[in-house]
Amino acid sequence: MSAHSCAPRLDSGAESMASASGIQNSDKVQHSTFLPVEEFVRDHLTPQPKYWGARRSRWRKKTQRIEEATGAEYKMYSPICELLNAISKSTYEKYRNKNVELPYNNPIVFLDHHSVPSAHCDIGFKPVPDIVGVFASKEEIDSYTSIRNVYSDVPSYHIATFCEGKPKTISGADQAMRYTCQLLELRPDMPGVYGLCVNTKNYNIVWSDSSGPVTSAPIEWDDLKPLEAYIRSLYVPPKGHHLWDPTITSPTLLPLTECPDKKLKVHWNIKTEEREYKDCVRIHVGDGWGRRSTVFMHDDSSGNFAVIKDSFRDDRRRYEEASLLKHIHNEGTFPGVVRLIASGDVAGRDGSPIETARPYVKKEVDHRTKKRIVLGSRGCQLGAAKSMRDVLMAVYDGNEVLRALVNERDYLHRDVSMYNFLMYPEHAKNTLSAKGFYKNRPLFINDILKLDSKNEDRCCALFIDADNSALLEPFADVNEELAARTGTPRYIARAVASGQLITKLRMAKVYHTMPELEAKAKELYLKNYGQDTYDAYIDVAANIYHGSKFQEPSNAPPSFSHRPDHDVESLFWVLVFCVILALPLDADEELTQDFVDAWTVMETHAIVSDKTVDPRTYFLTIEKAGWEQMVHPKLSSLAGMMIKLADQIAPEYGYLNPPPKRDHLHEAFRRILLEQILDMEDNPIPLTPNVFRHPPPTPDGQDPVPRLKPTASNATGKESTSRKRKAEDSAKTERKSKSVKSTSVHSARYIND
Repeated sequence: MSAHSCAPRLDSGAESMASASGIQNSDKVQHSTFLPVEEFVRDHLTPQPKYWGARRSRWRKKTQRIEEATGAEYKMYSPICELLNAISKSTYEKYRNKNVELPYNNPIVFLDHHSVPSAHCDIGFKPVPDIVGVFASKEEIDSYTSIRNVYSDVPSYHIATFCEGKPKTISGADQAMRYTCQLLELRPDMPGVYGLCVNTKNYNIVWSDSSGPVTSAPIEWDDLKPLEAYIRSLYVPPKGHHLWDPTITSPTLLPLTECPDKKLKVHWNIKTEEREYKDCVRIHVGDGWGRRSTVFMHDDSSGNFAVIKDSFRDDRRRYEEASLLKHIHNEGTFPGVVRLIASGDVAGRDGSPIETARPYVKKEVDHRTKKRIVLGSRGCQLGAAKSMRDVLMAVYDGNEVLRALVNERDYLHRDVSMYNFLMYPEHAKNTLSAKGFYKNRPLFINDILKLDSKNEDRCCALFIDADNSALLEPFADVNEELAARTGTPRYIARAVASGQLITKLRMAKVYHTMPELEAKAKELYLKNYGQDTYDAYIDVAANIYHGSKFQEPSNAPPSFSHRPDHDVESLFWVLVFCVILALPLDADEELTQDFVDAWTVMETHAIVSDKTVDPRTYFLTIEKAGWEQMVHPKLSSLAGMMIKLADQIAPEYGYLNPPPKRDHLHEAFRRILLEQILDMEDNPIPLTPNVFRHPPPTPDGQDPVPRLKPTASNATGKESTSRKRKAEDSAKTERKSKSVKSTSVHSARYIND
């Protein structure tokens, strides 16, 4: 069997389509933009104190060995270390002699580390800079493995800076910038980092934080003043440059006992105003540039838990995740939504909020402030489902939660995806509001079917990650916010992906009436929701669809805005992906070409700037036989339901006049899903948890199509570490991802704004 684990892919994503930062993903940086040396030194390095004397003549002799190291690159490493260590030792002693408070009790030491990656990189990738600068004691350095002064096994959480060497006059600035991004991802306790790149002719200094990197122009070796300032800045950063987060401390290595290989995991202590959370495990790492969301899990000895999420929020954004969660839960705990325990800014060593160093520059530089929220909910992605009926029950409840949020709290999630729509929710102790549950909470499928539930709120679904959410308010700037495109490519609504109403498809103007129920489904509906609710959505007149008429647009179609039905469409794409990839229990994969084609469409979908037809339209046009070929044969009974849902999703409801009720599509989904859930009462179709069907690899062991990274805020779920496939395939097909391997965790992918 060659199925892939469907545990969440926790690699970082590209920047959001709604972002104006222009900062690229660390994998995509192509070229450096240099600042003039004088400007870089002035804005990003610590000036020399007046009481310091110059020793550059002695250090200048050390640079000659670097300039003479032509040919093999490795010949540069030893003289570079000698030079940097000489300046570092002198800098440390001068600061100590003046009783300047320093972050560590040891000088920073530069080590040749070019041959192996750093150790304990618990986020998947392992960078290999040529030289690493560590704040470590002599005993710690002696514990590193070294052969002829070339070190290995240096813990990633000891690395405070690095140097990349290049032979002759080759520039290493681009590579150095990528390393600064990776160092930000490795070190959650470092809001910003410095890096260095050198060749035989000159050197560049890099500053990097969540607003992106900035690099000095090349500096000739006969000018060592900037190099001295770089070393000074590692000890005493210049104003506005935060190198350390004092609230994240004491990294230690402890066994991750849930993992079968018993690998060590870095544990962190995190302080909030209310308390300290000890031995937190990092379960998600976002891009170093952008929102840079980092999520930790804290489990205590009593069985309780907390999820701590740090992120750098763009100061221009109208909405903040914590304030939106407070709004949702203000009148009582709202079922199906992640619960907020605490929130606030994160303060630096001087007590001021940790912010990015550079001021905002339109379309070039964001200014960001570090925020922290503590959450009391976690759950599993749909891939962990024990049965397909469980999936549909979670989708039913998710639809009801979205509907109630719109009707009761005027709230749009705007990024419903596999990553942040969860099932099997769990809530921490003592997180229920003093007001109890929200008084108008919706009826969930457990209520309809009179089933037991382990959760007081009786909800099978959980929505997390409100980073991209918005409120439906009658303000101009909110309308502008709702006109922005944001979402995860695979799941984003078609109109949102294109930034305009759907215009190029005939099906966009082919509407279907509200579904009607029969037999037991109708009986249960009327019993729980009432005849008035049922009748309010029935289309009784000709050419009436969801209570409205189609109106052919004039020359210009109505303007685009994110609507409640767009979130329902995203929920549909989540279900499509899950149904197509689901693997029934004890079954072979049964891969067909229709499956491979469907997988390719979903996996390669992107948010693009042109107005081409969305390739996912494929799923809205195929007939029953097509669905039966795409899904596993044991799931072919779902084909009828998927066609009914697709018929409701396909039209562009922006052309209806007057606009239909804002929960009209939720109502259609409620009816179709209820009918299917009842039909599966005797056959829930057991699934293989945490395993998805997956096309076979290419001959060279790669995925059949390139994987695209999501572009918007993502998820939280329990991740399985298993990756089941045939033994002979496993070594070839392990997917490379910047992920945090963990079990039973509230994980997340929160990425750029």
